[in-house]
Amino acid sequence: MIARPRRRILAVVLLILAACGRERPGQIEVGLPVPDYRAVTLGGQPASLAALRGRVVLLNGWATWCIPCQREVPALEKLHQARRGEGLEIIGVSTDVDGTDDRVRQFMDTFGMTYMVWRDPDDIFSGVFRAFGLPASYLIGRDGILRWMHVGELNPEAPAFRAALNEALAEPAPNAPSP
Repeated sequence: MIARPRRRILAVVLLILAACGRERPGQIEVGLPVPDYRAVTLGGQPASLAALRGRVVLLNGWATWCIPCQREVPALEKLHQARRGEGLEIIGVSTDVDGTDDRVRQFMDTFGMTYMVWRDPDDIFSGVFRAFGLPASYLIGRDGILRWMHVGELNPEAPAFRAALNEALAEPAPNAPSP
């Protein structure tokens, strides 16, 4: 016979295990809608993923101190230049702490970044997107569905990323007339 305290612990463990397989609000998974995420532009204006609905978005979390982020930026800039005409929006989310806007601007100048940068000094990004490391990238379709994700340095030539990007860019915008 199991003692009462052990039964309670066993019951709690079983409840937790049963809940693990269920879809949870805000869950980040390819094929599911991305959570609502808001930040501010480097100029201090409000910004949100909801405002970008209808566009293909590559959301990329980074920080100035992150060495893999520094290595990744030239490839992201090249991708931005090559594919923005097809509807790709690259949004870099700087998770550097408050008071470092000048450092972020200097980083952007140093690496020739011309794509949009949002500021998230409280690093809400990592919690919302379950990004347990930087850089972290999320490809979002025009319909707000997550198409691809990767934590670590992004290789825009990787076959899985290229396939997801090409497919997302080929899809019509929601409510757009079909050809």
